[in-house]
Amino acid sequence: MNNFVFAESAPVQARRDAWKILIVDDEEEIHNITTLVLRHFVFENKPLQFFHAHSSEQGMQLLIKHPDIAVALIDVVMETDDAGLQLVKFIRETQKNSLVQIILRTGQPGIAPQKDVLIHYEINDYKEKTELTAQKLYATLISALRSYRNLKTIEENRDGLQKMISASGVLFSAQSMSEFIPEVLTQLNFILHLESNLVYCQSCLTLNNELDEPVVLAGTGAYAHSEQRLVKDILPDHVYRDIQQANAQKMSLYQNDCCIIYFPHKKGDHANLLYLEGLDALNAVDRQLLQVFCAQTSIAIDNISLKQKLLGEIEKREHTLKILKEAQDQLLQSEKMASLGQLAAGVAHEINNPIGYVASNIVRLEEYISELIALLNEYELTEQFHSLENNASVIKKKEQMDIEFVKEDMLDLVNESKEGIDRLQTIVRSLKDFSRMDVNDNWQFANLHKGIDSTLNIVSNEIKYKAKVEKEYAELPEVECIASRLNQVFMNLLVNAAHAIDGFGTIWIRTGSGGDQVWVEVEDSGKGISEENLKKIFEPFFTTKPKGVGTGLGLSLSYGIIQEHGGQIEVRSELGKGTCFRITIPVRHIPKTSNPDQP
Repeated sequence: MNNFVFAESAPVQARRDAWKILIVDDEEEIHNITTLVLRHFVFENKPLQFFHAHSSEQGMQLLIKHPDIAVALIDVVMETDDAGLQLVKFIRETQKNSLVQIILRTGQPGIAPQKDVLIHYEINDYKEKTELTAQKLYATLISALRSYRNLKTIEENRDGLQKMISASGVLFSAQSMSEFIPEVLTQLNFILHLESNLVYCQSCLTLNNELDEPVVLAGTGAYAHSEQRLVKDILPDHVYRDIQQANAQKMSLYQNDCCIIYFPHKKGDHANLLYLEGLDALNAVDRQLLQVFCAQTSIAIDNISLKQKLLGEIEKREHTLKILKEAQDQLLQSEKMASLGQLAAGVAHEINNPIGYVASNIVRLEEYISELIALLNEYELTEQFHSLENNASVIKKKEQMDIEFVKEDMLDLVNESKEGIDRLQTIVRSLKDFSRMDVNDNWQFANLHKGIDSTLNIVSNEIKYKAKVEKEYAELPEVECIASRLNQVFMNLLVNAAHAIDGFGTIWIRTGSGGDQVWVEVEDSGKGISEENLKKIFEPFFTTKPKGVGTGLGLSLSYGIIQEHGGQIEVRSELGKGTCFRITIPVRHIPKTSNPDQP
């Protein structure tokens, strides 16, 4: 923020406010003498303004009406012996006015001894009326006014600091210039108690208006509702020229009772300017607050610019992440389909087996049904003709059929067929669950054991000729997850375990839980993985399988899926003994928060 530049041609005129002096005394002569002696008194270019009270009650009324009285000259003994002291209590305790300088004057010092009064009453001086010569009265008043001025300055600075802290919080919380600019004007009025006209405008370079002129962004007073109007259309010509000058010279300008504050923009392509009127009423503290406020405003503008830039970067990253997420979903789905393609022969075999014996059972059932129909026909003839010959034929057919065996075998055939159909339904359901694409990242609570068993149904033909499966399931809570993706991980691990076994071996599936996490282990008795390859197994496209077998993406995608679930996947292996993969994931899904610092 640049310092204000004061124009030599129009110096700021000093304020001519008067110091307010309260005289409280029941003797009219004291009022007259004090006023006469101090009639030409001037301190820091300000004269005195006298207020007269002849009792403590009148003094209280004047203090209530004029809380900015600087010095109170109070007689001790008036309507009562302690009337002046009671007025002191009113000022300090009731009004809680610690600024006014209280000078007690008494013509009867014996009634209120100086030492006792100074100890028990918060006064600034104690004088006997006989010792207050003109010279001493001058000296006493100068000292009192100097103390009042210093205390007043301290109080104004403290109040100004509190207002500045409050205003800074508001300004720095703004997220955009449209939100920020009205707050600048509001906070200026709050800090400086301005009831004047303010205009916040912006230079033309960002506005692309055809006239190439600065435009008003906000205004107060006479300039309220001037948004988007040209500055030259609402401000006097000389002010417009000053704004053009401040913009061209890139500095603030202070003239007479107004100022133009220049706020540079970090990009350098435009600037913000603030025009204020009616500043001749501001004291030195107010002017300092104005400069501090403007410095804070300049920083806040840069802060908003950085915020908007950061938000733009975040938006870009979120868009990029969305594209990457969609690509990852497609890749996962492709890997699912590729895995199913590689397992197609085995899955077909698993489907053909139950279809085969269901078809065979149907043939047997057809034969039984034909024989039973023939037997029923013989019964009908016997009942119709009551023939002994027909009756003998029925008995012979029953003996030939072994009817008891047929009844038992038919039930077995039906049950076997039902089992075959159930097996087919299980395989189809498992395939459907496995191949479903979770476009919406459907996080739901699921039974991991059910997912593992479903996956085993799909890869059964891949495993049963290579290994026996031993399951050691612990009691697990349901886990919040994307079940189909975890099933894909289980399938990758189970197929890899089967492929790692030469001859016939064992695959162990273990589960367990601890705290707020669950774990799944898939271990095989295969040939193991070398230490060198262990470092690379999660890299995309890395594979030790023969060409054409696998894509090299299974473990890489599995690693990503487990990370997506907030878990981890670990592996330990020993050559010649086997490999164990351990997956650990939290029971509840914890969504990742956006972090612009992360790639």
